[in-house]
Amino acid sequence: MTDQHLWSDDEHPGEVRASSSYWGWLIATLALGVIGVWVLVVRVYPGVPDPMPVHWNGAGVADGFTPKSLGEFIAIAGLGPFFCLVVFGIIEVVAAVNRGARPGDGAALEGQRRRSEGLAVTRKHLGWYLFAMSALVLALVARGYSGTSSRWDLLVFLVAVFALTAVLVVVATRDLPGPAARR
Repeated sequence: MTDQHLWSDDEHPGEVRASSSYWGWLIATLALGVIGVWVLVVRVYPGVPDPMPVHWNGAGVADGFTPKSLGEFIAIAGLGPFFCLVVFGIIEVVAAVNRGARPGDGAALEGQRRRSEGLAVTRKHLGWYLFAMSALVLALVARGYSGTSSRWDLLVFLVAVFALTAVLVVVATRDLPGPAARR
């Protein structure tokens, strides 16, 4: 059984259905965001100084501040997981638009099938990628507010993001069907 299903009949040309693992990653990302922010509020927020840092420079030194506020802290801590969930939403909108397209000729149908193949591969790998990105952002926020940050944190974060993205591109490219498979 594959992670994605492309309809092959004329009634649903190029339609992509998400697998249960895709929805599992979405739920895991949401849970990570909620639990991660809750842990930060309970363990880190009490030690956050007033005024509270809201921005750090490349060396890891706070250079932007605001009065300490639980709402502001939650907003900053939840920003990474929130944007990852927004990407999940965008992919669902793209899938819905793709389902609504009903091309009339063979060339248009072939184009829709190619888009559907790319969407299927994207959905197959997006879950683990966005979960890992959420975890990285929460870890960076935790280090920034816990007083254990170093000037290397941003570099380590960016290298991890680059490595994750490289793995995503490699595995997604490997899963795309070649020209012979499209015929």
